[in-house]
Amino acid sequence: MWQITLLYWFTVPFLFLIPLAYAKVPRGYTDATVKPLEEGEKTYPLLIFSHGLSGTGDEHGLMGATLALRGYVVAFPHHSDLSSSLCDVIVPGSSKVQHKLYKHPDFHNYDLDLRQGQCEWRADEVEEVRRRGQTAHRQA
Repeated sequence: MWQITLLYWFTVPFLFLIPLAYAKVPRGYTDATVKPLEEGEKTYPLLIFSHGLSGTGDEHGLMGATLALRGYVVAFPHHSDLSSSLCDVIVPGSSKVQHKLYKHPDFHNYDLDLRQGQCEWRADEVEEVRRRGQTAHRQA
């Protein structure tokens, strides 16, 4: 038992020195482009995964890689409705990226339509991903 305790105290300090942002999922693509299908090219089923409140799609990368190895195309939209812990959004009319953090609700002046609006925003983003996937199939 003392070996496990020693190993624990030896490894824990190093975990904080290696940020998870450096971790990369094999065969994973950020902002992958959708291309038209070539004649006779095989199609793959598309799975769109909407992450939970105050999360990101990044934390489910291993699950996405596992599904991709089983023959699926997996899309993790980063929701820009301010319910993600972090979301990179391109500033309209430029190529600059703005980092948006989770916006905690004001519980003193709570808007009863806040979550409904976020759900509708997310549904629109997921629908856009689905439409882009269908467009790639139709252009073939």
